Amino acid sequence: MRIDRSEITPEKLAAWPSVLVESLSSQEQDRFLKASLAMELFARGSRLADIEQKTGFRRHQLYRLVRRATTVHKDGRIFGFRAFLSNVRVKPHHREAPIKHSYLLDHKGGKTGAMAQLLASYPELNALLEREIAKSPLIFRPRPNGQMSVQGLKNIHRSFIAQCRALGLKETDYPLNQSQRGIRSLSKVIKNLASKSFANAAKSAGAARSKGCRSDLPANSLQAITRPYQAVELDGHLLDIRLSITCPDPFGFEQQVDLSRIWVLVVIDIYTRAILGYHLALAVEYDRHDVIRAVQNSVQPHAPVSFTISGLGYGPTGGFPSQHLPELAYAVWDEIRLDNAKAHFAEDTLKALRDQLGCLVHAGPARDPDKRPFIERFFKTLSSNMSHRLPSTTGSGPEELRRLLNASNQQLALAMPLSELEQLIEAVLASLNATPHESLGGRTPLQAMKYWVRDRLLPIRRLPKALQDDLCLLQCSHTGRVNGNIARGIRPNVSFYGVRYAGQALAERIDLIGKSVRLLYRPDDIRTLRIFEANGAEIGLLTASFQWNRTAHSLAMRRQILKFVRESKLKMDAETDPVHVYLRYLRQEAPHRKKAATKLAAARRVASETKPSVVSNDTMEGRTHVAPQNENSSADESTPVRPRKLSIPPGFSR
Repeated sequence: MRIDRSEITPEKLAAWPSVLVESLSSQEQDRFLKASLAMELFARGSRLADIEQKTGFRRHQLYRLVRRATTVHKDGRIFGFRAFLSNVRVKPHHREAPIKHSYLLDHKGGKTGAMAQLLASYPELNALLEREIAKSPLIFRPRPNGQMSVQGLKNIHRSFIAQCRALGLKETDYPLNQSQRGIRSLSKVIKNLASKSFANAAKSAGAARSKGCRSDLPANSLQAITRPYQAVELDGHLLDIRLSITCPDPFGFEQQVDLSRIWVLVVIDIYTRAILGYHLALAVEYDRHDVIRAVQNSVQPHAPVSFTISGLGYGPTGGFPSQHLPELAYAVWDEIRLDNAKAHFAEDTLKALRDQLGCLVHAGPARDPDKRPFIERFFKTLSSNMSHRLPSTTGSGPEELRRLLNASNQQLALAMPLSELEQLIEAVLASLNATPHESLGGRTPLQAMKYWVRDRLLPIRRLPKALQDDLCLLQCSHTGRVNGNIARGIRPNVSFYGVRYAGQALAERIDLIGKSVRLLYRPDDIRTLRIFEANGAEIGLLTASFQWNRTAHSLAMRRQILKFVRESKLKMDAETDPVHVYLRYLRQEAPHRKKAATKLAAARRVASETKPSVVSNDTMEGRTHVAPQNENSSADESTPVRPRKLSIPPGFSR
């Protein structure tokens, strides 16, 4: 390796990784200081003879120091002055001598670097080890001496030996000629591969997750929060509770079935710690529509809930900010802070936050909840004060003592009904807004909000009056095409997710046939659409075909129904209500599958919360039929019952 003296300058030496000299022994200090002085003189351009006279390092020794110091360390930087320490290896050992061929060598020694040489000769073996580590079949446990031991190595060692034989290695070749088949060397290799990154090492050691790495580079610091509604945090939390719903069985009796998951999405004001609004999502994972619903609930005036559980309520001081302070209705924040979940940064979510609310969206680093401390700390408080105190709690992990001792794991009747959970969440969040905080000087979030809004007359940005009268952040946009055929007498219509939409506003617009239009819809009720021309001019309201317009259903329900039809799980004709058929299918599957029970609860919720759509009623397609709003009512009640011909002959008796 040729040494270029122009690359070694005093300025670059100042940036080299340094060494704490005080921690070295006197002998090591003397050697290190001489090597450092030789490098400084070399960087200043001194003659090699003068350097040798002052430090004792000859030409080849000095060049060796330069090569060692400029070698790249495993941390990504060069070794620098760290290379001048004793017993520091700057590059791994590379074996060149072949292993002697023999049967089961009994003598020790002579095999240093044999495993690394084997892996370098056969890349297939290295790829095998990386695949096995990615599957995480190993567990790393610390020993008392500080070393790490590998548990579960036998299976991977068996696969390793089988791969060696498949590559043509014989019993006289390494590692087949060793008494333990090289398992100890293989353990060292696996530990080195697993510790290439902290994420892999933490996963192999059994960590549930690893936090994000803090960057040393200067980042854009967040703006200091000095007033309410300056910034809020939003996130979703999976409740550690077993939930159930009442579902009729084929014999007409009611039975309880378990739900799979339920999420609570909360928007919290950073300065006052006040909970502005929330939304409960019944799904395995919440989507962008749930995020927008939580935002919309935080902006609109909070609607009070009628509690049916005795002793449960808001109390004299509990509630939400828009309940106690009517001037906070339709108040919006300047900045919202989220994590990197896909639902948070969907196109519809960003459009609602930026275009309609006019706020900045800030995403913190991935896997670093410390950047959103208030919402994360709130979820911990919610779990400890509510979820983990209920008989139906599942605990925070499968091995937690609360989960193992919980009687509801054996008794399904102890699972909490969904209707009771909704009231409990409302009461708990309202009471947390009335709980004193140390960070607020012993004041409650509602008291702090009232002080700034009424006593200090803090100006807060609100939505325009036009948006307040017609606030629908859940209104999404879709590009469609007008269909129709004049010669065949087919009036203009639009197809949206497998269903034909028509209406009086579009019936006479033959000039739009074949042209693109924009469709606005609400994902929680897609029985009606608003249609606009390509230039933005509004055309009017469209209604779904008769069978799809009878019962309220969401976009997710429509897509699920069409999927089941393609898979031949559902069968229906032109007169059958698809939503009723879908609900009947879910009721049959709910006792056996938690996901089906969760979808059934979500579908019932959509039907009970959705208001009837206002549409044109001069045509059959424009009439809206609303399903019964009772949660436990059967969807088959509106379906006419047809008598079935019996196979028993008339007059037959037993």
